[in-house]
Amino acid sequence: MRKFLLFFVLLLTSHVAFPQLHYIKGRVVEKEVGALPSASVFLLQSTDSAVVQYTTTTTEGNFLLEDIREGSYIFKVSFLGYSPFYLNLTMSPPSDTLDLGTIALKPVASELQEVEVTGIKAPVTVKEDTV
Repeated sequence: MRKFLLFFVLLLTSHVAFPQLHYIKGRVVEKEVGALPSASVFLLQSTDSAVVQYTTTTTEGNFLLEDIREGSYIFKVSFLGYSPFYLNLTMSPPSDTLDLGTIALKPVASELQEVEVTGIKAPVTVKEDTV
């Protein structure tokens, strides 16, 4: 009886010792360019925005974040010259894989201010055979 009780207690507490881990996958694109390779993909804590996981996209724009514990997170994708993409996520059972599908980033339209260059031309002096 003692062995049965010990086995039953171990069976009930095994989910605490080995929590279910989740995965997030998807693809990052831009409608004109197509796949965005080397885009930064972050998984942040929702409470303090601390980085939980980080990866970059492949040459095809794919990403995979592995071994994510249950909880609330902020998902962020960024790429130079594009507006960052944010998504609030809650990882919970029963699903272990979250497929975000295709994420399309939008280019940031930035206009530089005009710069005017002025200068004074040096006078040219001619001396015998040199200028």
